[in-house]
Amino acid sequence: MKIVLSRKGFDSAFGGCASPIFPGDEMLSLPIPEDSGFARANIRYGDLLSSVDGFPNVGAIVEQLTANHQKPYSSNSLVHLDPHLDPNMYGRTTGWKALFGQIAAAQGHLRNQQVREGDLFLFYGLYREVDVNGKRIKFRPNTRTRHVIFGWMSIGEVVPIEEPADAEGWSREHPWGRYHAHLHGGKVKNNVLYVAASDCFCGLPGAGIFGKYSSQRCLTASEESCSVWLLPKWFDPERCKEPLSYNNNRGKWTKTADGFLLRTKSPGQEYVLDTQCFPEAAAWAQHMIAAANSS
Repeated sequence: MKIVLSRKGFDSAFGGCASPIFPGDEMLSLPIPEDSGFARANIRYGDLLSSVDGFPNVGAIVEQLTANHQKPYSSNSLVHLDPHLDPNMYGRTTGWKALFGQIAAAQGHLRNQQVREGDLFLFYGLYREVDVNGKRIKFRPNTRTRHVIFGWMSIGEVVPIEEPADAEGWSREHPWGRYHAHLHGGKVKNNVLYVAASDCFCGLPGAGIFGKYSSQRCLTASEESCSVWLLPKWFDPERCKEPLSYNNNRGKWTKTADGFLLRTKSPGQEYVLDTQCFPEAAAWAQHMIAAANSS
């Protein structure tokens, strides 16, 4: 099995800020704006529902967190809802499964790494704590941004969508998924839609979100910039030729008493590891997913 650490959601380049960690450790991954012009699914931030207490609409959260930015976003701004892991956020219908689309060089990398059915995406993003005063939200002063794993998806199907006919045919057979942006791009080379499996690790949900922050899912090392990660002790880069795709420079890895520090290649989208090289990685991922489904 391959495990893909996949960077998604708001950051300094897309959205202009981090996604929020609310009081009580509630996390909300903010999907990026639809600025690329690649696909227009006509979904707006105001269409998205939030599970955060007191803030039922994602649009209101986005408006407040980006209000003072050079390019603020509103409830009426178009959103690229991808990956879509939470059926309660938007458009829950009969037969729905989690979806994720990828294109261009990033998809080429996944193809070259032979990512396929049965492999697992662990999605991570940039996060920072916010303070709440009534209905007002603002980032907490003197807090750091960090990379945190916020969701997962086991791959059940890999669907090439390079021609309008591909999108039309798949949407006709799976009407619950026709909203997804990667079905609205027209003729696009190297465009792929990943569909979640029904389960993973023999009984756990095939996809989902981690609703609360946990230090166990925080990739960023303490007191370091967000792109410097502390990985588990078993993640020894000398154990295999390619420990983590795009991050094979041994000079970027440092052994510490707590594990391995990695100065990740930045920016990066899809980092792939092979559990044949690191069999402990499967148990690491399974433990995270199981813990999220035990409460």
